[in-house]
Amino acid sequence: MAYIEKYEHIEDGKITYIDTIFDSSSVLKTSYFNEKNKLYIHYIRGGTFSYLNVDKDLHDGMLESESIGKYLIATIKKDPEKYPFSKEFTLNKGEIDEIKLLIEAKKRFNETNKLED
Repeated sequence: MAYIEKYEHIEDGKITYIDTIFDSSSVLKTSYFNEKNKLYIHYIRGGTFSYLNVDKDLHDGMLESESIGKYLIATIKKDPEKYPFSKEFTLNKGEIDEIKLLIEAKKRFNETNKLED
C-alpha cells in the first residue's frame, strides 16, 4: 500500500472525512469527503487540488494501490471531464516541511513496530 497512515474523522457516529498521509515522491496527503465525493490532494510541491465525483470505491482503490501517483494518472487524471478539478491553494514551505516530518516519524514508528513483531 502506498499510504503510511489513515485518519478517519468521526462526527455524530459518521465518518465525515478521511485524511491519509503517503510515502510518495508526488503526494504528501489526501483528504476525502465521502458524502461529497470530493478528494483534496496535497502535492509535494505545495499545490492542493480538489477533484470531484471521486466515489468510495475509487478512493479505496487509491489507498490499496502500490503507487498513488500511478493510480491517479491511470484513473482520476486521465479523465478530467469525469473528475473535474481545481487548484484550491498552495501550502507554504513550513506546512510542507511539517507534513514531511510527520511522514518520516510515522515511517520510523512503523519500522520499529515491524521489528518488534
